[in-house]
Amino acid sequence: MRKNRGFTIIELLIVITIILILAVMGAGAYSVGRRVAVMDAHTEKLISLLNSLRDKTRAISGADGPKCYGFVFEKNGVPKEISVPYKNIREGCDKNTQTNIPLTWQNDVKVKSLQTNGVGDGEKITILFAPPHGTIVADENDNSFTIVLQYKDRTRTIDINESSGRIEKVIN
Repeated sequence: MRKNRGFTIIELLIVITIILILAVMGAGAYSVGRRVAVMDAHTEKLISLLNSLRDKTRAISGADGPKCYGFVFEKNGVPKEISVPYKNIREGCDKNTQTNIPLTWQNDVKVKSLQTNGVGDGEKITILFAPPHGTIVADENDNSFTIVLQYKDRTRTIDINESSGRIEKVIN
């Protein structure tokens, strides 16, 4: 009597098919996980930068005088970090003289929508922090801002409240 050793071609094909199915499922889960991680990382980075810019305006002024620091958010664009000269307490920040600060940002993470006071879908919002207390400089009636970031099919929302000074990620 002869012993059969090894596997039949059918058994091998079944095992290979199962491995391929598991690999495809794993690749899909990895892709979704990566998109979530990119959005969370950029959202946390932006919140951290906004808080650090607020703290920076509280610091003693440099050789070229006090500065206001902040961001320009444009719909379908990437956030731009800026600095502008600070005139004085009455005149505030000189919004006409703006210096862009290089920012490491993934170009396909964009601003999806902008809202002021919970209304509208603005095209551009500039948020500045003014010395000496790091208060948010806004138009007279603007006291809250909502910025929605998007990366592929994932979005994250950041709320900024002028009166309380809170900058936080909204859990969707």
